[in-house]
Amino acid sequence: MRFGEYLRNLREQRNWLLREVAAKTDMDTALLSKIERGHRNAHKEQVSAFAKVFDVNEQELVKQWMADQIAQMLYDQENPNEILKVAEEQIQYIKKTPSKK
Repeated sequence: MRFGEYLRNLREQRNWLLREVAAKTDMDTALLSKIERGHRNAHKEQVSAFAKVFDVNEQELVKQWMADQIAQMLYDQENPNEILKVAEEQIQYIKKTPSKK
């Protein structure tokens, strides 16, 4: 499920209107609509605001958001699983050698 769809589900579970969530997050209704439909990407600061408004775990929401960002980057690549494997290896390397960031 895309991040925007996830947000829409959270909103609809609470029976909130788009304009209510937009007001609570200090965001334009049109922008929120575009995020929900996957036409725009949310910024990390907006993800934090969504977590507060929906009263959900921010780390879980960030995980959903980051996964969506990565999926979009790899969508049209021939070998996305191989890329993810190399990225995972690089993350492990960076964790072992923090000065290499």
